[in-house]
Amino acid sequence: MALTNIIAIQFTNAMVLWFLGFRRLVDDDYESGTYLIFFRRNAVTLLLLVGLGIYLTLNLNSNAKQQTFENNVKEAINEHFIDQGNVLTNIQFDKNNAFQIIRAVVRGETSPNSQDVQQIEDVITKDMAENFPKYLPIKLQLRYLPVQVIESDPLIKDKLDETDAVILTNSP
Repeated sequence: MALTNIIAIQFTNAMVLWFLGFRRLVDDDYESGTYLIFFRRNAVTLLLLVGLGIYLTLNLNSNAKQQTFENNVKEAINEHFIDQGNVLTNIQFDKNNAFQIIRAVVRGETSPNSQDVQQIEDVITKDMAENFPKYLPIKLQLRYLPVQVIESDPLIKDKLDETDAVILTNSP
């Protein structure tokens, strides 16, 4: 990033000085086609700037696509558990040679099973086929942390409500 800034500042300074009339005392500076002379003198800087711009644009596009994928995965997991009293608290994405491992931590009152994992994987795989065809296949691993509401009166057994779910989601 620093290199990009240095090159951009150098090119901008050269351009501003050129347009303000600060040029070398050479005859071809005052002939017709002065813009061509300016670009010829600053060709290396301009090529570096264009090259870095292309690289940074591709990098930004790749990062935005990965972020979109991760958000879609989080949404798929949250939607699956929305009616079961469970919430997604943490998620991690790791790449293996053959597939992408998604490790998700779910807290709540209903223990997920292998069918839940398979259903979520199917939803994610379908979304990947439509939006991310070049991504590696996924393997979902759920970690479940049971949550109990404990009160001073042992006869009261309360279930988690929406407030509890929000607290669970925001806790570390």
